[in-house]
Formats: sequence, structure tokens, C-alpha cells
Amino acid sequence: MELLNKFFEKVNFLKATKISLALFLLILPWQTVYIFREVFWDETKWEYGTLNFYFSEFILCFFILFGFIWLWKNKIKSFKNLTLLLNQKIIPVLFISLIFLFFAISGFLASDFALAFQKIRQIIEALLFFFLLILLPIKFNFIIRWFFIGSLLPTILGIWQFISQNSFNSTLLGISKHTTWIAGSSIISGPIIGRWLRAYGSFAHPNIFGGYLFLVLFSLLLNFYKLKQNSTLLIFLFSIVPIIGLFFSFSRSAWLAFLFFIIFIFILAFIKKRDNFVRALFYLSFLIVSLVFIFYPLVQVRVLGNSTNEAVSINERVLGYSDAGNILKDSLFFGVGGGNYTLALKEKYPNIKPWSYQPVHNIFILFLIEFGLIGFTLVLGTLYIFEKELKLKKQLNLKVILLLFPFIILGILDHYLYSFPVGLFLSSLFCVIVYRYFLDKK
Repeated sequence: MELLNKFFEKVNFLKATKISLALFLLILPWQTVYIFREVFWDETKWEYGTLNFYFSEFILCFFILFGFIWLWKNKIKSFKNLTLLLNQKIIPVLFISLIFLFFAISGFLASDFALAFQKIRQIIEALLFFFLLILLPIKFNFIIRWFFIGSLLPTILGIWQFISQNSFNSTLLGISKHTTWIAGSSIISGPIIGRWLRAYGSFAHPNIFGGYLFLVLFSLLLNFYKLKQNSTLLIFLFSIVPIIGLFFSFSRSAWLAFLFFIIFIFILAFIKKRDNFVRALFYLSFLIVSLVFIFYPLVQVRVLGNSTNEAVSINERVLGYSDAGNILKDSLFFGVGGGNYTLALKEKYPNIKPWSYQPVHNIFILFLIEFGLIGFTLVLGTLYIFEKELKLKKQLNLKVILLLFPFIILGILDHYLYSFPVGLFLSSLFCVIVYRYFLDKK
């Protein structure tokens, strides 16, 4: 015990926490994974039934461990202090405890409890990631810096994929081969433009790549805006690569979220007379307009949806809402269990093609179906109480809502922010960035 105490005294756990966080942000885009279980339906892999553990989760565990050790040593120090802290925050703690209890019950009630507990594990990891980034004395700049550095290689890879119209396969990096002629590859197609491969980066789908790069730009531009004194050229140079990568993802949801955000922050900077920032946004807008002009035929097909491929994609999304409504009626209060949506879909419609079993493209509806009204209400209650605990000034509320709105856009147009572990971590990081932007000292 004495040796253990000496070890804890000598180790700089805050430094260890920062190192593990930096490493996690570097590893986050790479989908290196160890697979425990694969399930096939009619010789087609059930992607959402796979049991796995990502290398990024492994690194995250070290961040969580070191972070809690530092909090115990520097903030809590004794069980008595912990009890006092819990008593002071009894209502939020009660709600969070009820959520975890409900998650456990929901897992046992699910058709595939192993899959449910995997989803619950990922949600808990994302929640702990969020709370630690709020509680630990890690600077806002540190988070943004390593998040941006981690995005460079995946972005360059995505740009190369679009330019070369090809990709490579790497089990170590978690990258699958995609070309315009492989079935299942995300492409833009039309009778005039032919077939074009969208940029994947290091992710499983271009939409995830686009959402990731939107968050990179969101955090980067907010950080520059927060600094007040900045260079127009510096803002432009740092933003140019992620903007090109975001464009080549051809993710409509990410485009829309970024469009809303850049208009909002442009208006804000103009009102505050931040001339250098406004000038940088003008140059970035010129870059975007130039890309749209150069690749206008592809943009037109993607935005207007005037091709067979786009029409099928939109139709599948619309039908997904109808299917989701039918499943929700059968499991309104307790849900179908975490990660069990596509299994519930198969049980409801056993005769459709295996690759048609996809999560509904809306994270709020998807969570409601998997955890029911009870779980959804508990989460909303906790968020409401947490917002009260923040004690934000009333004049900040509108800005908070406007900054969170791009996340809502992404959430109602796709499912990856909940259905994939990387999406859950990005959701946590998005909320952390908004929180820290307003409450950290400038």
C-alpha cells in the first residue's frame, strides 16, 4: 500500500491525462478495430450487429482512468468529500444514476443483450469523455490544437481519394477499398457526369467524414474568434484543407450545417467589427464558391437529387421514417434496446433485402426507439438539470442554441452521431466545444 501511495504521489496524472487525450484525438479518425462477433444474414454481413472494440476506445480508457485519478487526488481526496459533493449535486446525480439503471434494465430486455450492452458501453464512454473535458483543467486551445492536428492526415487522404477516384484497403488503419464500380460505394452518378467516388477519408462513410470535418472547422473557427487578435492569412491557411475535404465528402447534411454556422459567425463577427475575421471568412467563401463553380455538375446532382441514385437514397430515407414509426408503436415506453434497431426492423420485416436494414436517419428518433419514452425522458431531464447547473446568463442562451443548431441539423439528417462510436465521441466533443467556448476565461 505504501509503495502504491508513493507511486501515486510521483506520477503527474494531469500530464498523463493530457497525453492520453492528445493521442485519443489523433487516433479518433482511424477506425482500427478488434472484432469479437460478426453476423451474416443471407450471406450479407449485418454491419450493425457486429461486436467490436475500437483502438480509439482503448486509448480513451486511459484518458478516463488518469482523469479520474487526478480528480480524486486534487478535487475529492477522500470519500467524505465525495459524499459531500454528491449531496450538493443530488438531483443531477439521481437522474444520471436512473439513466444508468434504466440502460442496464433495457440491456437485459433487448433481443440481443450483448449488442445492447455494447451500445450502453459506448454511450457511457462518451458521457465520461464529456464530463472529464468539462471538469479537468485542460485548456480549450489544447483540445482544439490536437483535434485539428489529428484531422490533417485523414483529410489529405480524403482529398487524394476524390482526385484519384480510388482508395486502398488497410485492416490496420480500418480503411476499406472503395471504387466507383464496387457495389455499396458512395458515389455521385448521372447520365452526363458518369460515376464519381465521394471522399471517405479514414471513415466508414463520406457523411461521417463530412460531419467530422465540419466539427474540425467549427472548433477551429470558434477558437480563432475567441482569440480576438488573429491574422486573416492564418485563419485562411488553417481552414483551407478541411474545407476542401468537407467539399469532396459531398455530404449534404455537413454542407448544410457548415453553411448555417459560417453565416452565423460571419454576422457575429461583422456586428462585433472583427475585420480580420470577416475578411478571412470572405476569402473562405470565395474558395467555396470556386469549388462549386468547378464541380457544378456534381453539386447540382447532389443538391437537386436529379439522378436515379440520389432519388433512391432520398426515398430510402423517407421510408425509414415510416418503418421507424411502426417499430415505435410496438415499443413505445421501454424501447427495443440499445443497438437493436436494425434487429427489430428485421423482426418486423423479415423478407426485405439484408442491406436494407439501416438505422433511421435521425439520432433523436433512433434513440427514442432504442430506449423508449422512459429513457428519452430521463436524458432530457438530465440535460435540463445540467443546463440549470451551468447558470448561463440569459443573453447567452440564444447564442448557445444557435451554436448547437448545426448539431441538430446533422442529427435529424443522419444517424452516425449515435449509431457509430466515433459519432458518439464527436457528439460529446461538439457539446464540450460549445460549453468551453462560453464558460472558459478568454
